[in-house]
Amino acid sequence: MAGIMALLVACQGNTSQGHSGATHDGVEQEDAQASLEPIVMQVSEVSQPVTLGKKEYQSSVVRRPDADLPMVSNQQGQKFVDNRITLLVTEGTRQVVRKEFTKADFLNYLDAGFQKNAILEGLVFDKSTPQGLLYAASVAYPESDLYVPFQITVNANGGINIVKSDEMDEYEAPRDTTALEPNVEEKE
Repeated sequence: MAGIMALLVACQGNTSQGHSGATHDGVEQEDAQASLEPIVMQVSEVSQPVTLGKKEYQSSVVRRPDADLPMVSNQQGQKFVDNRITLLVTEGTRQVVRKEFTKADFLNYLDAGFQKNAILEGLVFDKSTPQGLLYAASVAYPESDLYVPFQITVNANGGINIVKSDEMDEYEAPRDTTALEPNVEEKE
């Protein structure tokens, strides 16, 4: 009896420290994930010169976790802090555009699952086009490969256009798996 009491006290001690404790019959008392601190992505800042037409611009993208934004959780209950991304484009001393992006800027393009459980993961400069400076952005389920890609175009006057990228939609899995087998030549 004293041994069982000691085991129960030890398990309760572990539970209060955020570890998953179990009784002597193996029943879990608490989910360890629920007691973990929210996961926060690192601050990221990328500044680079870019060209649009014959003019030189400076592009700066800064991603910061923002605890004031609603947090999201994965299926295990782990919480994640969402991000706020600031895009600044200048031409000399002239500010062409300064825009802070959050997941809310993309909600019209996201299904309910992404609206509730995804974060604004990143935004990067892609290339210059005749329409403007093209950036790639993604809203993603944290720590997964599931994301929705976006293209953001900034024109020379500071106008911003956001479109959901069909990059992912163009991929089509092969229907005939034999087409994936390498063509092996027989040696004589």
